[in-house]
Amino acid sequence: MAWKAISLETAIRRAQESAALDLTYEDNTLEILERGRYLQATDTKRMTEIKLRRAHEPVEFYAPSERDIVEQPMPGRRSVPAP
Repeated sequence: MAWKAISLETAIRRAQESAALDLTYEDNTLEILERGRYLQATDTKRMTEIKLRRAHEPVEFYAPSERDIVEQPMPGRRSVPAP
C-alpha cells in the first residue's frame, strides 16, 4: 500500500488537536502513525514521555555556506549585467 497525502482538513484538525494537547504536530502525527493511537487529554503519562524524549533529542542547525547564497534581483527590478 502506498502512502497518500492527507487532506488539508485532516492536517488542520491534527494541528488543532496537537495544540490542545501541547504537542507538536510532528509528535502527534508520529504517535498516530507509529502506535495507531489518537492521544486524549487524559493520556498525560504518554504525553510526558513524548515531551521528555523531545527534550533529549539533538537539534540540527543549518548554516548556509557562501555557495548556498545566490544573489537574485529584487522583485520588480531588472537585472543589470556586470560591466
